[in-house]
Amino acid sequence: MFWRELFLAKVDTAILFSLYVLAFWLPYSNAVVESSIVTALVLWAIKRFLSEGENLLERFRLPGSPHNFAIQYFLLFALISSLLSSEPLYSLSAYIKKTVEWFVLYFLVLEVFKTRKQVYIAIGILIFTSVAVSVDSLVQFHITGRDFFNGHPVSSQGRATASFDEPN
Repeated sequence: MFWRELFLAKVDTAILFSLYVLAFWLPYSNAVVESSIVTALVLWAIKRFLSEGENLLERFRLPGSPHNFAIQYFLLFALISSLLSSEPLYSLSAYIKKTVEWFVLYFLVLEVFKTRKQVYIAIGILIFTSVAVSVDSLVQFHITGRDFFNGHPVSSQGRATASFDEPN
């Protein structure tokens, strides 16, 4: 149906926008980064649920990549390691929040970045954010003593932090 294809295209655009927001806010806000990933993941799930396919499992198949095999084994061994740790619940939580999250992001990028223009926009956002952090750091160190995004002071060692919690 035409409406379904149009809706799915709009969902792809919304996922793309969430990833652009993530790229912009990466150095400024962990909450926005996490929210962007969750939003993109929920939109992806909606898209896959409404997609055409023989069965539900087929609709949720991840995009193909030459790295899928290695990723599967890495995630499997990391999961086993988490479950066999001295604190399996804590380790499993960290596994999902810190390891799986970035592979989810990888597959979301594979799914929605389809043109060079989309990639160039993402790169442009990352460059803009990098320049903004650099200017913020220079202003913090040489002029104000505080960064202008999060208000972080210069570290106790006299090093600029810019929008980060620690000097980098």
